[in-house]
Amino acid sequence: MKHPDPHPQAGKDVKLRLTAGKALRGPDEVPDGTTCQVEDWFDRIARSSPGRASLGNVLAVGYAMRSTVVGLPADDEVVYVTVRNRAHLVHATELEPEP
Repeated sequence: MKHPDPHPQAGKDVKLRLTAGKALRGPDEVPDGTTCQVEDWFDRIARSSPGRASLGNVLAVGYAMRSTVVGLPADDEVVYVTVRNRAHLVHATELEPEP
C-alpha cells in the first residue's frame, strides 16, 4: 500500500475539478464542479493500487478507462469519493485544493 496515512481531505466536502471538464459517467452523471465527499486514498480502501485491482472491481475498471481517455497521470494518486451516496474514483489532481 502506497499511502500509509489518510488522504489530507478525507471526511471533507470538496469540489471536483475534472480533467478536461469531462463529467464522471455512470448511473448518475457527475458534472465538473460538483461537490463530493472525500473518503480516502483508493489503495487504503481496496488494499491495492487501481492498476492491480481485480477486474471485478467496477470502480477500478471504470477509472482505468476514463484515465486513458482524458489523459490522467498513470500513478497511484487515486482517491475514492462519493457523490450523492455513489462511489467514484478520481485522480488527486481532480480535487479542488485546500486553501
